[in-house]
Amino acid sequence: EPVAAPNGWRRRLLSLLARIHWQIGNIDEAQRYATEAIDVAAQIGEPLLAADARTTLAAIQRRVGDVDEAKRQFTTATEQLRRSGQHEEELRNLFNQGMLFVDIDDLPSAVETFESARDRAREYGLRWAEYTIHCVVHLSLIRFRQGLWDEALRLVEERKSEVIDPGAMPPISA
Repeated sequence: EPVAAPNGWRRRLLSLLARIHWQIGNIDEAQRYATEAIDVAAQIGEPLLAADARTTLAAIQRRVGDVDEAKRQFTTATEQLRRSGQHEEELRNLFNQGMLFVDIDDLPSAVETFESARDRAREYGLRWAEYTIHCVVHLSLIRFRQGLWDEALRLVEERKSEVIDPGAMPPISA
């Protein structure tokens, strides 16, 4: 159990615990930790710091089938992440939101969300970030499924043509 005092470290730890429990399928624990992280962020007067936990909470809602709540959480998290400058978390959030739309077969909204993530990633200089790649791959697959093969190929070719500048990549830490 994390330390009891509400502070930034506790909020980060709770958010991390929520993500870990979500990844291993402990939905109840993940939801408890995510909700507590959001509460701690509010207690310390930093509601924007709750956005990563809100993304996890929305992903949980997506998994358990509460589509309306997941949409609400994703939308709130996107706004908070943009305002707070947490760009990689924003891309993670947009990817999960796009996948929610795929799950409910709302492909126009999925395309819009994945395109938004791709455009934001360009703006932020994060074209090769993990969730950017996921978004572009799923955008290409949707276009392929829709029979828009030239568009799917264009997206892949566009990605292929972007040259990675090794000096612009963040260092990998152990």
